[in-house]
Amino acid sequence: MASQAPSEVAHAPTAVAESQVPSSSVVDAAHFASLAEQMATDDAVRDGIIKRSRDVLKNAKVAIYCLHRAEDDKAEGLLREAVKIANEELLPVTERLPHLRQGSLAAALEEYAEARVFQAWLRTDRIPNMDELAPCNRDEYLGGVLDFAGEVVRWAIRLAARRDAGAVERALEAVE
Repeated sequence: MASQAPSEVAHAPTAVAESQVPSSSVVDAAHFASLAEQMATDDAVRDGIIKRSRDVLKNAKVAIYCLHRAEDDKAEGLLREAVKIANEELLPVTERLPHLRQGSLAAALEEYAEARVFQAWLRTDRIPNMDELAPCNRDEYLGGVLDFAGEVVRWAIRLAARRDAGAVERALEAVE
């Protein structure tokens, strides 16, 4: 089953009838029913962001595993799909509702940054600048850079087992 974009998920909020809101001279039932409908819509959009962000996160994680196994083309395809989902489906929603970037989407973009940083280091021995990792913001970028160190250590351990001293020295240089 294909995942739905957040905007598709939010098309049918739970309706709250005025009769469900107790009426009195103090409470405007129609007003509170309207607020309840808005909250239901917002909740559906949030759920869509969470579900689709998981696809970005999973693609980035699998890409990292692929990079450890030197499956560079597969990793690149996964990362392209991850950023496409973020750019085309998720970020347009968070431009309208900025608070929805925090949480699942921010975690997914941090994982994306980690994968891209690891990929760039494997290819070029350098860590890309933040502006090279759009759409990540500062916090997502820095989180990815910090997590990258763990991937380098894992990479070095695997190659140390093969007695590849040059790779271990390269890793040490990257994390020092």
